[in-house]
Amino acid sequence: MRRFGVTVRSAGILAAATLGAGIFSLPYVTAQAGWMPAICLLTVLSVVIIFVHRLYWRALDAERDREPLLDRMRTRFGAGAYAFGLAVIGGGLLLTLVAYLILGGYFLRLVVPSLDPTIALLLVWVLSTATLGERLRVFATAETLAAALKAALILLVLVSIGHADFSGVPVARSAGALAATGAILFALAGWTGIEPMFGYERRSGRSAGSPSGAVVWGTVAVGVLYALFAIAVLGSGAVPSPDTLTGLIHVWPWWKVTALAVLGLLTIWTAYASVGRELLASLAANARIGKTTAALIVGGVPLLLVASGSMRSFVGTIELVGGVFLALQYVCLVAVSIATVRLRSLAACAAYSVLAVFLCIALYEIYVFVLH
Repeated sequence: MRRFGVTVRSAGILAAATLGAGIFSLPYVTAQAGWMPAICLLTVLSVVIIFVHRLYWRALDAERDREPLLDRMRTRFGAGAYAFGLAVIGGGLLLTLVAYLILGGYFLRLVVPSLDPTIALLLVWVLSTATLGERLRVFATAETLAAALKAALILLVLVSIGHADFSGVPVARSAGALAATGAILFALAGWTGIEPMFGYERRSGRSAGSPSGAVVWGTVAVGVLYALFAIAVLGSGAVPSPDTLTGLIHVWPWWKVTALAVLGLLTIWTAYASVGRELLASLAANARIGKTTAALIVGGVPLLLVASGSMRSFVGTIELVGGVFLALQYVCLVAVSIATVRLRSLAACAAYSVLAVFLCIALYEIYVFVLH
């Protein structure tokens, strides 16, 4: 029984690290790609991510230390690999903050429709960045609060589905399927939860060996929640919108949309604090950047990118983050794991194949965003 409890709590750590703002894009990208490609992508990417997370778990177990991914890259591959890892991890976190600001502006205008978009953006930015300098316990538990808020939001959507109608959802659209890859990867990526999971299970007395089943169950639970959320929204008859909630205005009562928007704002607020602190720590750890410069980057660059018009699309931003930065982060995970763990021929073949898949995703998304 105790072992089961450890597994459940460990899976919860991974689920909390995975569930994020990407869930709001899933109904829209599902409608754009068609339900069949979306389900296939969600299933295949879930399996691939489970494989990588189990592989990275084995790498952590092989060295039995708490060295973070960036330090492992420097140890294994040198300073150039460390700089590359810092760029893809830091860039991904920075653009995630951009996506949160864009989405937060949408939600705040749903709560206060008369609010000017620029004022809404500034309010979300002020409230979100104000928490970055705090060290109160309430902000130290931001991830737990965010997970509870996301669960409440998903539950509210699921119990509101009523009579489902999927007649307006296409079966498949080839162009949309490729575009959906980055958004679905953004929603599923939760590798930052693997190290805390590993530490928790070791402190709980779990013996060394094969990766925990929580690596599988945590990802599967999130994938099922995502599928149910997309089904509930699309089945409600809403017009698919990039932020989900805007499309529900004409089919749900105002109080329900407002309640969802408030939950969404609270989720973004807590998640912004978590991602912002992670980015601050990653940048400040580099002696060439320093704490002051890191604070200016984290505090100012996301706002400048949105306000300048460089990044205005929520779905476009998360497709960029997922398709390029997260795909390259998973390349780093696989490369470090291959260099650390002795793999048998079949496992080695699978690892190199997965590495190639993530490289192809990143190259395709770079091609799309640079040339289109």
